[in-house]
Amino acid sequence: MTAHNYLFNNSFEYPDPNNPSWPDSWEAAEGDMDTTWELSTTHAIHGRYSMKIANLGSASFAGIKTTSLHHLEVRSEEHWVISAHMCTETPGQTITIQIDYLNPAYTLTTTMQEEFISTTTMQKYSLYLEVPTDCCAIAVTFGIADTGTLYVDLTEANLLYPERDIHINRGSEIQIHAKDPNNLWQPVTLDNSSQLQTSSLVINEETQSIPISNTPLSKNMVGKLFFASTDSITLSSGEKAILYLENPLDSGKNLYINRIYINTPLDTTYNILLNPTPSNLSSQDIHNTNLGSANTSIANAYYGSGITPDLTGGITYLTSTPSLELTGELILAENSSIGLIIEADTTMTVQLHISWWEE
Repeated sequence: MTAHNYLFNNSFEYPDPNNPSWPDSWEAAEGDMDTTWELSTTHAIHGRYSMKIANLGSASFAGIKTTSLHHLEVRSEEHWVISAHMCTETPGQTITIQIDYLNPAYTLTTTMQEEFISTTTMQKYSLYLEVPTDCCAIAVTFGIADTGTLYVDLTEANLLYPERDIHINRGSEIQIHAKDPNNLWQPVTLDNSSQLQTSSLVINEETQSIPISNTPLSKNMVGKLFFASTDSITLSSGEKAILYLENPLDSGKNLYINRIYINTPLDTTYNILLNPTPSNLSSQDIHNTNLGSANTSIANAYYGSGITPDLTGGITYLTSTPSLELTGELILAENSSIGLIIEADTTMTVQLHISWWEE
């Protein structure tokens, strides 16, 4: 059964009655006098048109947003997935999905945003959210946070229903989709121990009950998924960039590493070290991926850049480029740590990111 899409005019096919060249129920978001918005037949994947946003001036962001008459009506603690197919004319640009939470007076209370790195072909990007208390509606914006041209089509807003066991009769098959390390949707399946597999699952017993609670999405929904991400760091040859995460002694929880990611325009490799000794690092903020949750992390994160910061010793877990999806396979017990380190061989700009859940 196909999930219901609650976004009106989700592929920009219906014109505004007062402006035939503009899609009904959508409005321009931010931009400046040098930004242009137009319907385009380029990269249209569902119907005749896509939305083309050329942010070629000095604006830090430009996008397209649901109008006040077509904001989504939501209820506290509902779970939603918001998505769109997007691409840019130049690869490697920052594109975003942004959610504005509105209270019963339809006043903005807080904003949630997720950033992605674009490609030049249309790909599906998604954001998960749990509706916070006292929120009755959300406004949805898709945009580009770079100087460049963005194409958007086939936007979606789907309501997720409460978690439950899935029962599968003998001989039947179940297939789901999840995001790969590049935030693209790929077919995967769950076996009866909640592990993600890459092929379809056939149940040979009479009936199987498949728990679905051990996934990053489920941890995000209950406020257990966290991340630490450095700012963009410019390195000269011989300089290092470091992101270090530790689970303190007597924390009472394990850290299940979900994803490790490096954002750089170069084909740069980085080392992942287990239990290294850090030196000359500074404290790094940790954030909950569920902006409606008040849960805070028990972990400590640190970062460093330049000549003096370093990680020494420890065990080399892996040399990776540019992204590593672990989904809990690497576990940091109490009094253990993980470090990411890059040493530049030329001038480059990098950003380091790590996410995990805690239990």
